[in-house]
Amino acid sequence: MILLDELSVYLRKIRNRPNARDQLTAFLTGLFKAVESSPRAALVYTLAIGKDGKGSDAYSDENQFIADRMAEAESVSARKATLLNPTEDDETVQVLRRRLFERIDDAAAEHVIEEYRALWHGQRDALASDATKAETLTGFRDSYPLHPDVLETFTGKAATLANFQRVRGMLRILGRTVSRLWELKPADATAIHLHHIDPGYEPVRQEFVTRLGQSMYVPAIRSDIAGEQGKRALAQELDDEHHRGLPPYTAYIARTVFMHSLAFNDQLKGLSPEHLRYAVIGPTGQHCLGRRWVTSTSSSTAGPKRRRRMAAWPSISPGRRSRRRRTTRVPSPTPPLCWRISARTSVR
Repeated sequence: MILLDELSVYLRKIRNRPNARDQLTAFLTGLFKAVESSPRAALVYTLAIGKDGKGSDAYSDENQFIADRMAEAESVSARKATLLNPTEDDETVQVLRRRLFERIDDAAAEHVIEEYRALWHGQRDALASDATKAETLTGFRDSYPLHPDVLETFTGKAATLANFQRVRGMLRILGRTVSRLWELKPADATAIHLHHIDPGYEPVRQEFVTRLGQSMYVPAIRSDIAGEQGKRALAQELDDEHHRGLPPYTAYIARTVFMHSLAFNDQLKGLSPEHLRYAVIGPTGQHCLGRRWVTSTSSSTAGPKRRRRMAAWPSISPGRRSRRRRTTRVPSPTPPLCWRISARTSVR
């Protein structure tokens, strides 16, 4: 068996050599014919392209070029390739659940999912349209305790990063997140949301900074999300001031925005205020995550107070320190307790 894995990386390395790309078709054609003439030989090659036949990651141009050349080689050799997807979208969630958890209490999960359904429908005017779609609820039942936006963000955004290895990368980040949640057991963890992925937790931070090569976000993480060496980040300061006795809602917002900023394509970065509400809201935080939750007032003492939308901070920019300080308007009652994650992690 001959394996050609991630040809796009090698193609990128020779892009400055004159006519180097043009040799690929001749090479593949010769290789296809050689394999075809041998009954005991097989050729396996990988391409990072979507179901539409187009690439969307950091090597999208190279992957598209290789896909076109492969098609030419197939037509010349009169040999068609058998297309295989090692992990379909509906299989990914099952792999994650099986690898991350020893047991999931489906009966308890159904009660939690019903609370989310009622909450999403009750707040539908303030949430993204995905919240009320039947397929979202169905997907949540399949993925619980993983919130639907977790999978959507990983597969639709983070997967476009060059160093992100889809299922393996999701297992590494989520494994560390689940282990941390199992240790802390926060009362508001009715499901695992994006905001539970804490870049301030060193094992998780290293996944982003080192393994995914996103070190350009270190200043933003340190100043906006989670401080280091005794210094408080902006989100932590606001939570200390306004959310004592409550979950750290400002940090939840910052973490969610950060996760939605991890994409290769600029048009994929960020999220709308409605999607932000949908991503963060949960049964235990419904009192603080209503329509008023995503508005804020300027801390400036000069002039009248102005109400701002969270859309003013749609994504986190690398190396940029926030200069605006916000005070979030929230009611005071402590949210009621609800279901906790009905799973037991086997991650070490």
